[in-house]
Amino acid sequence: MGNARTALVTDIIRRYLVYKGYNVKLVQNLTDIDDKIINRAAELGVSAKQLAHQNGEAFFEDSQRLGIQPADVHPKATEHIPEMIDLIQILLDKGAAYVIDGSVYYRVNQFAEYGKLSNRKPEDLLAGARVEIDERKEDPRDFDMWKAVKPGEPSWESPWGRGRPGWHIECSAMAMKHLGETIDIHAGGEDLQFPHHENEIAQSELATGTPFARYWMHVAFLKIDGKRMGKSEHNFILLRDALDNYPTEVIRHFLISAHYRHPLDYNRESLTKSEGALRRLNNCLDALKNYYEDIEPSETTAMKSQFTLAMDTDFNTAQALGAIFTLVGEVNKSLSTLDEAAAPVLAQAYQALTETCQVLGIYNTDTQIDDGDNVQQRDQMINLLLEIRQDARNRKDWETSDKIRDRLKELNIEIKDTREGTTWKIIS
Repeated sequence: MGNARTALVTDIIRRYLVYKGYNVKLVQNLTDIDDKIINRAAELGVSAKQLAHQNGEAFFEDSQRLGIQPADVHPKATEHIPEMIDLIQILLDKGAAYVIDGSVYYRVNQFAEYGKLSNRKPEDLLAGARVEIDERKEDPRDFDMWKAVKPGEPSWESPWGRGRPGWHIECSAMAMKHLGETIDIHAGGEDLQFPHHENEIAQSELATGTPFARYWMHVAFLKIDGKRMGKSEHNFILLRDALDNYPTEVIRHFLISAHYRHPLDYNRESLTKSEGALRRLNNCLDALKNYYEDIEPSETTAMKSQFTLAMDTDFNTAQALGAIFTLVGEVNKSLSTLDEAAAPVLAQAYQALTETCQVLGIYNTDTQIDDGDNVQQRDQMINLLLEIRQDARNRKDWETSDKIRDRLKELNIEIKDTREGTTWKIIS
């Protein structure tokens, strides 16, 4: 689920930029060879290639279920070994790397701006890095770009002997191959800021002499009941398990209910709130379908302006959702008056809501309930009327509240108000 949040944020950023008229090329690389894969494959008694393939397929399957659109390119590390070797050779030629026993290390002290992304002081950098103890390195902060072959590990030929690439060089080489020396946006989890992204910057910018990325977007951790979710904490939840229990749109709504830089707590209460929010949204849109007509697209409405302002402010999905549900509340009030003169306004509201909700991926007109499914549509309409009635009761608008109750009774639908809420049943 934590990794799903990062992937979903990237998906929504891409959707929004396309919505705004940008031509977007999204590259989402697959690290199909590294220490963790090799170690886990050994534990399972399978090859690293087989394990990487299985997890890659699972990733694509889960992403599709969450409604994440495929990237334009999904490069694999093992398919870019020549590019990695070339990049390492450039750094060797510049004196920014050195070879020891078939392994190649990056000289951190050759990059004066090392630490600029994470704003860490040189003396603090070592403490925060996952540093392998290796007395051969010139500086404990130096990191490997090429690892000399070890028995039983996958390896490739290189000018320094057989071996395999380090994690950091993989990402730099693939990014530059498919997006050029400078990319616009680099996204990832906040735990990757240091040392991974810091090392990407160091090796890429020293090699090319140009900025590696114009903007960095680090997605905050997902928590569970107030504690960080992760494998090391033994409390992680698989996305596919969550999707087995909740609809796609509910999970998407939950994952974007807070700004991507802010932590988000996964708990039943939060998911219940997202379920309720999506129910209100769907009920509202189902009711608005009756007013929809072929009208000219509206360039600006108050809600769309607020939505755009929120998304233009560092992709603030929480505020964007606020704009959407404010309009949902206003629509419900308009529907409660049953004013036919409001039909054009309601049609515009339907257009604005579907347009913005599809940007966030929380409403898809292609997958909604078919109009012929009368029973389910009837239930949604009744629930919508009950929500409108409850809003009226909260405003002490007893006339509207009683009118809805009486009209439903005429249709043989009896409602009952209790402490737990309002229930209804069909009487024969």
